[in-house]
Amino acid sequence: MRSTSVAAATKLRARMAISSESKVFGALVLLVGAAVVGVVAYDIYLHPPGPEQVGVATIVISGEGRFNGEVGTVANLYTIEATSPATVKVPYSLADYVVADIEQDLVWVEIRVKKKTVEKGSGNMLMWKP
Repeated sequence: MRSTSVAAATKLRARMAISSESKVFGALVLLVGAAVVGVVAYDIYLHPPGPEQVGVATIVISGEGRFNGEVGTVANLYTIEATSPATVKVPYSLADYVVADIEQDLVWVEIRVKKKTVEKGSGNMLMWKP
């Protein structure tokens, strides 16, 4: 009976034994996984989720009477209700669009950056990409 249990234990060890090739493969998988995680973490460190502000655009609204609409960037739109003329300063990053969406037709809108008009027009929607 003892020889039967020894034989069964030997068979069990033979089935459960991990070959040296399997150990090397497992180590390589862990090493490559750690390298991928490290590269992704470094990329996230270099490119944080909130891009830096690179400038301030001035949205100048002129015309007659009251108006309402939205001004800002695509990510941060603000509702505005005012009387012409009005000026709004909008900080932007390189990944943003500066937007002026005014609902009155008798209004002129200009987007200025560093005292230079980069976009102007009348109507409903005006958009500028830095």
